[in-house]
Amino acid sequence: MAAGLCAAALGSDTMGSVRIPAAYCGVSGLKPTFGRFSLSGVTPLCWSMDTVGPLAREAGDLALMVEAMDGFDPEDPLARAAPESAGARSREGAPPERAVLGVMEGWGGGETQPEVLAAFERVLSALTDAGCVLRRFPGEDLGLARRHGLVIIEGDAARVHGERMTEDPEQFGGDVRAQLSFGANMGVERLARAHEYREKLRVRFERVLAEVDAVISPTVPQAPFAFGGEAPANQACFTAPANLCGLPSVSLPMGFDGAGLPLGFQLTGRAWEDLRLLELGAFFQTLTGWHRRRPALDTIPDSAPDSAPAADQS
Repeated sequence: MAAGLCAAALGSDTMGSVRIPAAYCGVSGLKPTFGRFSLSGVTPLCWSMDTVGPLAREAGDLALMVEAMDGFDPEDPLARAAPESAGARSREGAPPERAVLGVMEGWGGGETQPEVLAAFERVLSALTDAGCVLRRFPGEDLGLARRHGLVIIEGDAARVHGERMTEDPEQFGGDVRAQLSFGANMGVERLARAHEYREKLRVRFERVLAEVDAVISPTVPQAPFAFGGEAPANQACFTAPANLCGLPSVSLPMGFDGAGLPLGFQLTGRAWEDLRLLELGAFFQTLTGWHRRRPALDTIPDSAPDSAPAADQS
């Protein structure tokens, strides 16, 4: 999709796997409200956090995908019937240029790269210059969200795939076997602590979102890494909360770092307000042109074949 070979695509997002690739590839990606889109036919990883979401060049195209994908699926035991308000793009009397955005201070601590923070500040400036209001809240260590999220994922995955792994472990790669084994043997106390954290985080986001239209943050703490390189351990810190809380969250391009690699920010909103988030994202994209630009191939480390066509840098 990022290469321009199709207009949109689908991915699965259990702790960021739509939004993180979207940020790394300079495109837009939506993690929907949990239960909004059918999971029928999708191999499960974590039944309580799995979602399927669209990727596209811009927020308007994501909205078209949401409208095409909407619809209750009785074959999916986790599908939820959407409220009537789920199809609304905006609240009466609340245009996107007057949106109130929540910024949680200290997200990511000192782990967020300076160029990511600088690009994020430019996003905030563009939105406030256009009329949006920022409301800042005390932050917390979102590394906890990632770590507790992994515990829940590994516990759910061990239950779903444990029998298959026992019968034929060679079906699974070594890293997956290790995760399933950890999930099967972690003990109830560790899992209970993770669920306790999850509920407290859910309440925290509900309280914040009662005062703002969306919470805004970087999508990932760093620029893309080389294909085949070791994935940063903290890359899901900003994305994990939306999965733990079942909330919609969209990643949008916010420019490039000094090496020309794509960067992204995300908006997280109230349950079932996916389209309202995308309206706000589309408003931002009218203020900037980042979603229309692509990285030059010579900036992509160890990933582009010699025969790749020239990049569109319009």
